[in-house]
Amino acid sequence: MTNAMLSPEEVLELKNMCANPFLELGMTLRPEHLACFERKIVTHNIKVVILFEEHLDSEKWNKMHETRIRKGGHMATIALSSLLYALGGGAVVSIGFASALAITKDEVQAQIWYPKMFKGWRLTRYYDFHYQQFPQQHFYMSWTDVIQNEKGEERERRNFGQTHFAVGGPYGIPEKLVRDVMTRFPVHTIKYK
Repeated sequence: MTNAMLSPEEVLELKNMCANPFLELGMTLRPEHLACFERKIVTHNIKVVILFEEHLDSEKWNKMHETRIRKGGHMATIALSSLLYALGGGAVVSIGFASALAITKDEVQAQIWYPKMFKGWRLTRYYDFHYQQFPQQHFYMSWTDVIQNEKGEERERRNFGQTHFAVGGPYGIPEKLVRDVMTRFPVHTIKYK
């Protein structure tokens, strides 16, 4: 791994050279062709501190997360009920299924974790990024949430596993966005409002 990010031009040059490493000198590899067999990965860490100075700020944060969780559950209930009705379950069976599903959904939603905040608390989010630039472009992200109360005591710590994204192309995230993330300052402090 390296922490020197290649420019888009350097990545293109490397890809062109490695497209056929034997082209220039027959079947003999040149020393620079050894770069074709190495993955180019750059790492970056960012720490984001979110402060909740007022009670209304923390309430707004909590309601936003609860609404997101609730809406996700409603969409699942509607989709499954509609599917059952369309498959010939009839209205009575669909209503019964929807009721049972709603109860189950509520129980599951009650278990979904989110960083619940209160006045004077802080959420510190430690991001760890890995950007593989060559031979393919991939972006890996993991993070840890640390919640501290108004006295600075750690109340909770939660690790989130690594998430993988393709970079570029029709289905990947834009390379410009990845480069922007990888060059951001390592510490940000935000007052949530």
